[in-house]
Amino acid sequence: MLSGRGLQRGYSYDAVGGHTELPVRGIRATQSMSTLTTSYVEARSTLYAELPFVAAAGMGGKTRALVRNLSTRYPDDTEFAPRTGSMLRLSSRTSFATTEATAVELELSHDYVTWAMLAAAGVAAISQFLCGFNTSVMNAPEKQVFPGHATAEWSLAVAAFAVGGPVGALAAGSVANHQGRKPALVVDGLLFLGGGLVTSLAPSMSALAVGRFVVGVASGFSSVLVPLYLGELAPPVLRGAFGTMTQFALVLGILASDLLAFWPHLRWRVLFAVSPILAALQLVGAGFFLFESPRWLLDKNVASTQARDALAALYGLIDPEEVEMEVDHIAGANVKCKLRGERSTACDPQTHKAWADLFQNDAVRPVLLSCVIIHLAQQLCGINAVFYYSTLFFDGVIDNPLLGTALVAAVNVAATWLAIILMDRCGRKTLLACSSAGMLACVVAITFSLLGVLPDLASLAAVMAYVSFFEIGLGPIPWLIVAEMFELRHVDAAQSIASQVNWLANFVVGLTFPYLVAFLGPWCFLPFGLVLALTLTFVSYSLPETRGASVAEIQAAMTSHPTHYPLPAYKTTPT
Repeated sequence: MLSGRGLQRGYSYDAVGGHTELPVRGIRATQSMSTLTTSYVEARSTLYAELPFVAAAGMGGKTRALVRNLSTRYPDDTEFAPRTGSMLRLSSRTSFATTEATAVELELSHDYVTWAMLAAAGVAAISQFLCGFNTSVMNAPEKQVFPGHATAEWSLAVAAFAVGGPVGALAAGSVANHQGRKPALVVDGLLFLGGGLVTSLAPSMSALAVGRFVVGVASGFSSVLVPLYLGELAPPVLRGAFGTMTQFALVLGILASDLLAFWPHLRWRVLFAVSPILAALQLVGAGFFLFESPRWLLDKNVASTQARDALAALYGLIDPEEVEMEVDHIAGANVKCKLRGERSTACDPQTHKAWADLFQNDAVRPVLLSCVIIHLAQQLCGINAVFYYSTLFFDGVIDNPLLGTALVAAVNVAATWLAIILMDRCGRKTLLACSSAGMLACVVAITFSLLGVLPDLASLAAVMAYVSFFEIGLGPIPWLIVAEMFELRHVDAAQSIASQVNWLANFVVGLTFPYLVAFLGPWCFLPFGLVLALTLTFVSYSLPETRGASVAEIQAAMTSHPTHYPLPAYKTTPT
């Protein structure tokens, strides 16, 4: 039995949507909350329990389906009064501006954002910005940094970033679970600060490589930690919007590094010093604006007053009963996660069993293999060859290689916005196929341009199109479909394996591309074209559609090996 203020009635769902005997705290209506009926409270509680606590772009479809389902399960007997306090009322991409929408549906598809929540999210997102910044910061200044360095020295310094990435990704979960989300973000800021200082003050290429490794650790750390922190900070229907923020922070970091490199007379040490400067500002901001995750606090102690204070500030709540309602929802979701055997925020029940099951279960193993293939394709398609070495690639092709690099980064930002729209409307399989086919066509155009068959400017246009096609499919979807293809108890282990494979392939591309240019010349993109052709074949004939499909349907499709998978409609019952 959970205890605490606001406890009135027990109600929850088990993993398949049935009732359980374990009570989850509800809310007692008061004078100030008389407009919130049990229909809305129970619907919102289910929304908390069914949606993952992670900020990820592309969650709009699943959220919309769940909101529609909840609005039909609960009677439309609710009228809603606006909350009081300093808040902005934002609509997620799940809102329904139709006359047919019920009151419960309309209310669930909106939520409130406070300036405190935006400030905390902004401070956390600096880590993702720095991750993008350091992905591309080595692109432009190669000729300025220790002139006369060997190709091996430079490629090793570039690729050291990808060596540190998996180390940080592995460490992030442990630090965040045991020390808390806020201390983990401080650790991440310190890593960016230390690594940035080493790179900007490096006396040699070896020291530069060490600094890049530390910055890579920080980047891998942030890739796990920031989506987790923002997902636990945001109300359920806004987690997709906060996921969009992290994605944009990353691509804006890439763009910023390319624009600063374009600045006349900017020395490379000053360019590299941007990382420690922003990291120092983030650490200062952490002291003023970051809150500990209410979910993590409640998982440690359901009676935590710190969690209630954080919820009141983050959600702009002035009524204690409203605070208790949010506490009830989060605590109930934590209990449900433990009942389903998911990895908890404070402890890891059945984690080892989940890892073993990925390799031993005949229904799960093919799904894991598919995820690994898609993550390999994401990196081996050569996208980071562009972000790491586009200035080298454009040298001699266009008059100003820095201009080409900046244009590619700007197109990358625009394509990210388009991808967010498309992911909410199109099937994952369709987007992956279009992405692979489009990038393959761009590789052909790039090669023809380098061979002199097409004019030089065609290579610039082809590279921009190449990046655009990547962002609508192979860029975001590999991270999203892992959560869609596995039961929640397997997601953490599957994401960890996929992340390690992804960083390893990233390292291979970063280390080898200068040698591909040296040995293959105008044919340097040919290996990437081969990977894309194989990816297109795999997606077309072996990968099932995951959008709207249940985990059981996906696993059944993978084991039966059909040659075509129709796009399923969204379920009318939550999975």
